[in-house]
Amino acid sequence: MHQFYKYLTIILLATAAIIGPILFFVFRLSPAPLLEQASVPGTKEEVVESETPVPRERQPIKLLALGDIMLGRAVRTMYEKNGQNYLLGSASELFSGNDIIWTNLEGPTLYNPPITPVNGMAFAFTTSSLAILKNANINFLNLANNHGLDQGRKGFEEAQKILRENNFMFMGDPAKIGAASVATTTVNGRELALLGFNATWQTFKPEEAVKLIREMKSSSSRLILVMIHWGEEYKLIHNAEQEKIAHALIDAGAEVVFGHHPHVVQDIEKYNGKYIFYSLGNLLFDQWFSKETQEGLAVEMSILDENISYRLLPYRSARSAVTELSEPETQAWFLDFAKRNPKELSEPIATGYLD
Repeated sequence: MHQFYKYLTIILLATAAIIGPILFFVFRLSPAPLLEQASVPGTKEEVVESETPVPRERQPIKLLALGDIMLGRAVRTMYEKNGQNYLLGSASELFSGNDIIWTNLEGPTLYNPPITPVNGMAFAFTTSSLAILKNANINFLNLANNHGLDQGRKGFEEAQKILRENNFMFMGDPAKIGAASVATTTVNGRELALLGFNATWQTFKPEEAVKLIREMKSSSSRLILVMIHWGEEYKLIHNAEQEKIAHALIDAGAEVVFGHHPHVVQDIEKYNGKYIFYSLGNLLFDQWFSKETQEGLAVEMSILDENISYRLLPYRSARSAVTELSEPETQAWFLDFAKRNPKELSEPIATGYLD
């Protein structure tokens, strides 16, 4: 028996002598987990797991829709007196982090524009005023509105030329629907079609708008976004005609409808799973005579594959200078705004998010 234990011990020691070095080299040569060094306040350094960067095409597309812009009359007086930063400089956070910022430009930009009198209604803007939009990263402009032809068809064509020279994307003709109504772009691999219509004139034919949307929707991956001029000025609730048109546009394939012209923020509707923002109010205007005309609603649209959501961002202006609301002011604005919206939207509106 003593001899048995002696041989067993010899065998175990020999096995350990062989296996030990093997295990040492296996662990020594095995690759370590992928780590990244990151400094942390209060310590020399801490090891954390690295994160794989999100490919650009997998990041959401961010589109910001804004209210009416008019750069003449008293607005021109204010920025010429106080500098171009006066109008939007205090709301810079509102315009950050977006791929597309889209608004309605209420009138033509000309090389030598006439000065619009205080009570005048034939608008025209200086080419230098476009720097105000550039500095706010506004890059898409709807021209289909009731002031687009204030300086005639020749003025409208000159304005288009100037916008091209300044690298703006634009869409819409005040008096007709066709190829000029559309601007297309591709962001993060997704094709978007931005359409502009003017429904304030008799020249607007809903059936033509519907036909154009259906044609643009021929590509199933293309997202159709509409901006339309319509409704009654200073009315806080949309009318039956707006609703009829909006439903037809969505039935034809529009993903969302953003409205302008009433100069106040109107209610929101969800129809067949799509949103209609009947009026976003003013962004830059000189209608200083009421609280409602000095408020606007920016809508941040987030698009990732088939997931689309909206963030509501109210703002105010005073003598045409735009400022964002504080958190308590925003909550109070949402609660008030929710009262004139459909009951099913009251709760999400109060949170500031729609999906």
